[in-house]
Amino acid sequence: MRTLAKILNVISLVSLLLTGIGVIAYYVIEFISSFCISTINLVEIGNVFWKIIFICFGSAVCSFVLAYFINKNYE
Repeated sequence: MRTLAKILNVISLVSLLLTGIGVIAYYVIEFISSFCISTINLVEIGNVFWKIIFICFGSAVCSFVLAYFINKNYE
């Protein structure tokens, strides 16, 4: 069970990393489109980015909670 907890911790860290990258990428695209390129449809891109960000953050939270309960029950 410790192996499963370690795997869940890795999944949660990778999900948080992807969440951070997604937020940074969204704001960079928003910054670029506000000054340089006005033809980018930021509403559609934003919807896709925020869905990805929320899914990654949700999987990170679920992985943290599951790893916590696995460690708590088997120590």
